[in-house]
Amino acid sequence: MTTPLLKVTDLSKRYFSGYKGFRRQYTEALAPISFELNSGETLAIAGEAGSGKSTLARILVGAEYRSGGQILFNGEPLD
Repeated sequence: MTTPLLKVTDLSKRYFSGYKGFRRQYTEALAPISFELNSGETLAIAGEAGSGKSTLARILVGAEYRSGGQILFNGEPLD
């Protein structure tokens, strides 16, 4: 069995949106998503406006921090 080139497990992102009373409120921009991509494969991400496509791309290239989940590239974790 070969190691996937890219393995994403339960990746999610939420943004702080303010307070309600004294409780912090968050907006979920990316619900937990998991996928594997092997060498030579192509992955297409499609969805409606506001579904998290750009947020996913920014997290994968390291332009934004994730709120949860794990990203492995060639079996090595990306921070």
